[in-house]
Amino acid sequence: MFFNLCVGSIPKTLRETLGDHASEDLCDLIKEIDLDARKDALALAEERLEKKLAIEIGKVGEKISSLESRFSEKISSFEVGFNGKISSLREDIIFLKGETKLIKAELRFLIILTIIAITLMNPVAAEIIKRLLKL
Repeated sequence: MFFNLCVGSIPKTLRETLGDHASEDLCDLIKEIDLDARKDALALAEERLEKKLAIEIGKVGEKISSLESRFSEKISSFEVGFNGKISSLREDIIFLKGETKLIKAELRFLIILTIIAITLMNPVAAEIIKRLLKL
């Protein structure tokens, strides 16, 4: 099919001068040149695409590095704040434990004073209260 197309596109005078065999050879040569040109064009396009891909991959790598750096900074900042808050909460818990112990001691003291007062007024009631409170 290509031969017929090729031979048909060769001017009549050139075809008559060359003859059928030479016309076929000329068509084969044109076909080879066309095929080589297509291969070269494809190779060039492939090379350009590879270069563009390499550039884009580099850009993506830079963006990833930038994001990693930003995330790392944010995480570090968060950790500092978080650790500070944990430290503050620990201090608050220690303070509240101390306050709780103090309140317990004050309550025990008030209970003992109440028992002493009740004992002075009614010794039987004082014994009942002591047993209930397991003192």
